[in-house]
Amino acid sequence: MGAYGTGICISRQNALRGRSIRINDCTLREGEQTSDVAFSLHDKERIAAVLDEAGVDRIQIAIGNSSQEEIRSLIARMRRAKAEVLIIGFSADWKKQIDVAIECGFHCLNIAYRTSPYLLKIMNVSEEEALATSVGAVEYAKKRGAETVIFSPTDATRSNWRFLKKIYARTVDAGADEVYVLDTVGVASPVAMHRLVRKVKGVVKKPIGVHTHNDYGLGLANSLAALEAGAETVDTCVNGLGDRVGNPALAEVV
Repeated sequence: MGAYGTGICISRQNALRGRSIRINDCTLREGEQTSDVAFSLHDKERIAAVLDEAGVDRIQIAIGNSSQEEIRSLIARMRRAKAEVLIIGFSADWKKQIDVAIECGFHCLNIAYRTSPYLLKIMNVSEEEALATSVGAVEYAKKRGAETVIFSPTDATRSNWRFLKKIYARTVDAGADEVYVLDTVGVASPVAMHRLVRKVKGVVKKPIGVHTHNDYGLGLANSLAALEAGAETVDTCVNGLGDRVGNPALAEVV
């Protein structure tokens, strides 16, 4: 048993050796989606400052429709290049969200759009409409001057691969600098996550990020599997906070 465990550790070290892995902490955005958690602006300022001081590579501090006062205050607590904002592409005001983000000084915009047949049906949106809006949002963000634009297909692990492949390729052609694999409702297994990330790497020649959840207690395992498959960015939350049962804990991932 000891030898088997050691073998796993050596394999993992070999898979990650010599690669640059980015930590993207989402505590200030998704951490607040935890039941009964609400940060004051003072709390957020302190958390942002400590995360920056600790060396976290990127910090998702808000969604695009957050108050401009809050956004500017948080950006002031860290190096501006570290701050990421999440743009809700399936909201009617996505252009306004991008405008506000740019006006507040964001360099990094993460544009999310739902892609699974389950969520598209709920929104009564076709794949063609989802594709057109996603491409349009990436193009608009680039046109407005965003230095880094990330495309995040929400519920990627339950999405149709045919459509997922197309939307990755089209958003990258539109200017996306990075794409994400999102296990939005926490249903993936490590083997499935590894396989999906490898498939995405075969489609796009851009950095890949991963966002996982702990619904089945596999958030950390799925994130590590994604990194081993070639992902470069991994989302975390301090102490495993996050929507429903949480995201992988920052300390455990590191």
